[in-house]
Amino acid sequence: MWVLFWIMVAQNGAVTSGSAEFETFEACRAASTYIGLAAAQASESASTRGTRGPVMTRQTQCFDKKTGKPAWP
Repeated sequence: MWVLFWIMVAQNGAVTSGSAEFETFEACRAASTYIGLAAAQASESASTRGTRGPVMTRQTQCFDKKTGKPAWP
């Protein structure tokens, strides 16, 4: 079992964070990649509309639920 944690901070200070559990590392890694792509798309869309600052910081990490160790440093 793997747990994905994420946090995103926009240029305007808005913060979004969360977590989700996955059965496999591959699923966790895929979700992490998706979050990155979604953040990039939201930033681009917001900057063209001028409604919200782009995401300046994005961090995602998959952890092994049994050991508590991260999948990557």
